Amino acid sequence: MPILLGIDPGLASMGVAVVEKNGTDLRVVALHVLRTAKSSKKRGVLQSEDTTERLRSLHRALDDVITRHGPAAVCMESFSPPRSASVAAKCGMAVGLVVGLAADYGLPIFQASPQTIRRRLGLPKGATKQEVWAAVDGRLARSGDVRPVWALAWPPGKVPPTSQQEHALDALAVAVACAPEMVG
Repeated sequence: MPILLGIDPGLASMGVAVVEKNGTDLRVVALHVLRTAKSSKKRGVLQSEDTTERLRSLHRALDDVITRHGPAAVCMESFSPPRSASVAAKCGMAVGLVVGLAADYGLPIFQASPQTIRRRLGLPKGATKQEVWAAVDGRLARSGDVRPVWALAWPPGKVPPTSQQEHALDALAVAVACAPEMVG
């Protein structure tokens, strides 16, 4: 059964969802949030050195996920350019890292905008994240597990998800929205 890797790209936090596709059934295999932190050094570290180390850390972590799960394809949320040029540059670097790593493994890459994700889930343009997650929830195959999708990866009492966990759930929404593109 093919595995799809959903990615919500970011330099500080990258959401990763590993989804198994069996015909039209989708099953969550794993949800991850790959985090990086700014350097604690205020002096003597150029911002480019800090960004390079953060990208290196994301590369190692994402490479580990790909090696461990062996996906057949990668689906990544495309982002609308943020208001800040600095944020846009950092997101662009994270996107480039994902594209390069997927290319190294020979994995096809699909991209979906937030609007495309909502449309593929049958939701209106202005649907909230909670509505998106509820729609994703309805698309997942489970064997007797009726907990909401955010409870599948995190223990009870941790709902609603934290802002960090939202990245993994957004990655899951991307994977579910792109799953019909995959053969298998």
